[in-house]
Amino acid sequence: MSDHGHSSPKHEGPYFSPKKFRIPMLWLGGAVNKNKTEIHTIASQVDFSYTLLDLLKADNSDFVFSKHLFNTSDNQFAHYTFNKGFGTLNKEGVFLYDYISKKPILETGKNTKKLDSLGKAITQNSYNDFLSRK
Repeated sequence: MSDHGHSSPKHEGPYFSPKKFRIPMLWLGGAVNKNKTEIHTIASQVDFSYTLLDLLKADNSDFVFSKHLFNTSDNQFAHYTFNKGFGTLNKEGVFLYDYISKKPILETGKNTKKLDSLGKAITQNSYNDFLSRK
């Protein structure tokens, strides 16, 4: 599992669109069930540690910005940041925001205002968390 996309191959649309960051996670090895399972959860790399600790019945309470990868909720979402902006997406839409122009880069699908609010709230909370650490 990587934590970011790559500029190649070139894709259509905004450079920081989710296409650039759509990266599969593969769980391999003897401990994995021999039956192939494909899960289409909307998540990000920050959810991996939380999920792994939860599966091991360990404390994952420090991962306040994470959720369980195997969550089956209809409210799944992923949030990511990039230089001077953020992206938030769910099953119904995508919202990309540019901090410099203070305008959306991309709005597609339903409820983009909700994704805008969610993305700004996550960004503000994570920034405040960063500032509070010493």
